[in-house]
Amino acid sequence: MTGIRTWRDAKLPQWVKDSIDAETIASRKTAALSWPTEAKPTPVPFHWAEYDLLHGVPVEGVYWSASGNCVHIRRKFSDEDGWKEWRFSGDGVRWHAYIVKGPLFSSGREALLYLLWKKCDLFASELAAIKGKL
Repeated sequence: MTGIRTWRDAKLPQWVKDSIDAETIASRKTAALSWPTEAKPTPVPFHWAEYDLLHGVPVEGVYWSASGNCVHIRRKFSDEDGWKEWRFSGDGVRWHAYIVKGPLFSSGREALLYLLWKKCDLFASELAAIKGKL
């Protein structure tokens, strides 16, 4: 060990430090395997699906996709080419007509919480299938 030792270093044996580290790692794993404590967020009331099918009435603004990516949405300007009415951007500068499919959320935190819930549901069904085979 290099440098100046603190009283914590001097008073705790190495096996105690190792035990604390192991317990911290175990508690993080347990917390990661538990269901989220917050409710599953509700997406905004519009989204695009396969074949560019629009459900609901879109509103221009900044949203987050279910994967946590930022999505800017606006109407097509009259001088832009293409038949699609809406334009999308990841940064608000470079606009394109490529549809962002799936649910959209009003904040990045909601999108990540939705992704967490989705993964928990998926892993729960996979674990149930494995346990069913035992």
